[in-house]
Amino acid sequence: MLQPLLLALLAPVASPAPQGCPPGGGTPPSQGGATPLTGWEVQPLDRLLRINREDSERQVQQTTRELVRGLAHEIKNPLGGIRGAAQLLEKELDD
Repeated sequence: MLQPLLLALLAPVASPAPQGCPPGGGTPPSQGGATPLTGWEVQPLDRLLRINREDSERQVQQTTRELVRGLAHEIKNPLGGIRGAAQLLEKELDD
């Protein structure tokens, strides 16, 4: 799970070399030997961590929802049988 975050953090930016740069890299003569920026874009780590946390929370909520639905079904089925039996007993007592 951490690997996609790291890859997103270190995603290279496709940018052409500045005009006047030698083909193998380096700096153009007009920059006076200053080191140019590398072609990497760093996205805020807190944003990626928030997205990861929200995804985890959604998965927990979905699992909880499925568990509650299953539990409600297991409770409701026997209650239906008890209600049917009670209605039959009521009819027999009225007769």
